[in-house]
Amino acid sequence: MSNTRKLLGIAALAVVIGFMTVGCKTTDLKNNMHGEYNMIPKIAGKDFDVLGIVSTQTTETVHVSFLSLETKTTGERVNFDLLLQEAKKLYPGVSDIINVRIDKTEKGTRSPFSWLFGGTTTVEYFGNAIAIRYTKALDEVRDPLGGKNGTLPSGNSGGGALGHLKSVVDVFK
Repeated sequence: MSNTRKLLGIAALAVVIGFMTVGCKTTDLKNNMHGEYNMIPKIAGKDFDVLGIVSTQTTETVHVSFLSLETKTTGERVNFDLLLQEAKKLYPGVSDIINVRIDKTEKGTRSPFSWLFGGTTTVEYFGNAIAIRYTKALDEVRDPLGGKNGTLPSGNSGGGALGHLKSVVDVFK
């Protein structure tokens, strides 16, 4: 009785493995260019001049009380807006910032019982970016995915919200 059960178990396992092996299908995503997800219009490129590097540093301190009843946060974090404000101070003609990188360093101790006893943690943030000024739109238009050859909507065609909807729909035809 146990030999037949073993044989049936092995046969069932072989059938399952066989179905798993035969039933797999590989999809080549590079050549799978049809479908609505690929109906993205071409994006007009912009030429720009690099103005320089923007750097900023901030410190944030977090105080956690006994039993985590109260948490106070002082200071600030580096974010995109702070880097953009710094770029506007350094380079008055700045249009945008690119290649934004924000790093942080935590100073303080944490333990599984920090919520019980409380504590203080200091976090230093370092932000870097490149300040640029756009010059003009490039003549050529690039296709972000190499898919559909649509054009950008030309704006509102005078028909109110319906006209704008029609111009957006025209892109996806």
